[in-house]
Amino acid sequence: MASSLIRQFARPILATSKGLVSAVAHRNIPASLIFLHRTQATTPPQPTPNVPAPNLIRVNVEQRKALVDFGQYVSECLPRFVQHVQITSTNELEVLIHPDGVFPVMAFLKDHTNAQFSSLVDITAIDVPTRVYRFE
Repeated sequence: MASSLIRQFARPILATSKGLVSAVAHRNIPASLIFLHRTQATTPPQPTPNVPAPNLIRVNVEQRKALVDFGQYVSECLPRFVQHVQITSTNELEVLIHPDGVFPVMAFLKDHTNAQFSSLVDITAIDVPTRVYRFE
C-alpha cells in the first residue's frame, strides 16, 4: 500500500523536469504528503541561553525524608562500620562502609526488624593498586 503510493507520487516527479510543483498541480496531492525539498528545510531552533535543563526525575519529598531517616538510623546502629550515608539524585540510599564491616552490615540489613532487606542490588568496590589499602 505505502510503496504503491510512493510510486504513484514519484513517477510524475521523476518524469517531468518541473519536479514537485508539477506533480502537485496535476495530481491534487494533499499538502500533508509533500516533503520539504532540501532547500526549503528549516533550521533547528537555537537553544536559549540561561535556561536550566528540565528536571525529568520527580522529587518525592516523603520518600526522600524516609531514606534520610533510615540512613541516619543505620549510621546510629552501626557507627563503627558506616563511614558516610548519602542520597543520590535518583533517590537511592547509599551507605558507604569500612571494608571490615561488609558482613556485619549485610547481616544487620537482612536480619534487623526495621530493615529486613530481602534482595541486594549493587555492591561496589574500588581497587587502587598503588595504595597500601587498595580497596575503597
